[in-house]
Amino acid sequence: MRCMKKFLPLVLIAVVFMAYRILSYSGVSLPVNSAPISALFLCAVLYAGLRGAAIASAVWIVSYPFLSLLQGFEVSDGLLASLTGIGVTVWFGLFLRKSTFEQNPFVSVLGGSLFAAVGFYFITNCFSWIGLPLYEKNLHGFYQAQWSGHPSLMLPTWVFLRNSIIGNSSLALIILVTHIKMPSFGTSKDLEKVQ
Repeated sequence: MRCMKKFLPLVLIAVVFMAYRILSYSGVSLPVNSAPISALFLCAVLYAGLRGAAIASAVWIVSYPFLSLLQGFEVSDGLLASLTGIGVTVWFGLFLRKSTFEQNPFVSVLGGSLFAAVGFYFITNCFSWIGLPLYEKNLHGFYQAQWSGHPSLMLPTWVFLRNSIIGNSSLALIILVTHIKMPSFGTSKDLEKVQ
């Protein structure tokens, strides 16, 4: 039972993440860019260390090529940006695991997921600014990549940040709920022992 409790967050993370990714491309209307990628990796590392990162990587590797192709992108589009964001998220998760996770898992999971979502967004948008020709390589182009988006795009980039925070916070809350300790109610025999 203890082993199952230990790996329940990892199984839950994998199931929720895969279901979300599948639903988002099956015609169900979900907010764009709200897949909880950074929370997937952060929570996996917090609860299971590098083994958790390996499991999260397997889940991501299985889903990434298929969903990129469904979106009409080459598998290599954005791969370096995503891998960099994932690497930083794993490093951040290992840092939190050593420093605050044992003392305050709520702050580590929820606060860490928010911080990881913002970091992942910033890193991937830096790659967009560097790699996409529609952004000028100056401060204004950097601002567009990080916040307003290029005028030719349908949505401002801050919408992606908002949706990413929503998706990552939702997964983090699901993980936290699985670890709430419910009060145990003793039997009448237990009450007799106390008296």
